[in-house]
Amino acid sequence: MKIGIIGGGAIGLLFGGYLGLEHNVTLMVRGERQAHTINSKGVRVELEHSSKTVNVKSIPLSEGEIVADLLIIAVKQYHLPALKDFLCSLDKGIPLMFIQNGMGHLELLETLPQRMIFVATVEHGASRLDERTVRHNGIGVTNIAVYRGDEGTAARIPITGTDFVFVHRKNYRSMLGEKLIANAVINPLTAILRANNGELVSNPHYRIILQRLFHEIIPLFPELNEKKMEQNIVEICLNTRENTSSMLKDVLNGNKTEVDAILGYLVHFAEKKKVEIPLINAFYSMIKGLEKKGG
Repeated sequence: MKIGIIGGGAIGLLFGGYLGLEHNVTLMVRGERQAHTINSKGVRVELEHSSKTVNVKSIPLSEGEIVADLLIIAVKQYHLPALKDFLCSLDKGIPLMFIQNGMGHLELLETLPQRMIFVATVEHGASRLDERTVRHNGIGVTNIAVYRGDEGTAARIPITGTDFVFVHRKNYRSMLGEKLIANAVINPLTAILRANNGELVSNPHYRIILQRLFHEIIPLFPELNEKKMEQNIVEICLNTRENTSSMLKDVLNGNKTEVDAILGYLVHFAEKKKVEIPLINAFYSMIKGLEKKGG
């Protein structure tokens, strides 16, 4: 397949490295320097005891020309509005796959003209080390569901092997909801407490906060199994116990976080439902305050 990937961050590089093993991949990045580095040296994926370098074509996003069987949009949610005109200009027959945290981007997807749109959630752990190198911290799966279009087309999405598998899900709302809840609990707490993921369950005081926040969020998603979701969050914390969450990394680096895509979505959703959410509102304001403090 000809696969385009927009985004040269950790997830874009991870997808480029693995999909580039079997497919013709073009990685579209913001800067010419990163594109030149990837073209000359390839994408390097580091694992715990090994590494691999994959030849991948890269172009600056400003060139704006792409022909693909699938276009993966692997940027953070707050970058999507700037891409809207570009995406609308593409051939309507090119399937799009959106990989973002939260659910706020669904409103933007509704305005796009493409006939086939997928949404996905990533369970892999990844961190970008430099312009061409990504560390694969934890092997998971990529869950994918149809947002718009023919379910049969989903079967043609590439399944690349034991270390990088796509799992097809039938209901995109429940799939995104499961990831949103985990992100809404783990990310803000680790960012505020300056804790790694494992501390949220190993420290009994932090675990109380985790449980109270979870039990405020879960009623907003009555279609999901409460016991299963709580167990899932604990398992994520244990399986990624040494990981630094993306929101904590952003706070420490003084970068914009994805709090609007995660907690911000829940704030607006709860307002529509007229549900009181004091903890969500408090943690949302705390993260926004840390963003302002970090510049």
